[in-house]
Amino acid sequence: MPPYDLIKELCIAVGVIGLLAVVLTVLFSSPDDKPSTIAQWSREQPVNFIATAAKELNGNERHG
Repeated sequence: MPPYDLIKELCIAVGVIGLLAVVLTVLFSSPDDKPSTIAQWSREQPVNFIATAAKELNGNERHG
């Protein structure tokens, strides 16, 4: 029976799994979209922004 180096096998297995994890993370990571901001919302949809702000300030908006 040939000698078996368990520590060497463990290091190789951890290295392969680590490399596989890094490669899969790079390949399948989700894109980093910019978060929406109030300033962006007010520029892109001013009517909707003003209507929503007026409802919130008036107390007419119901929360869940």
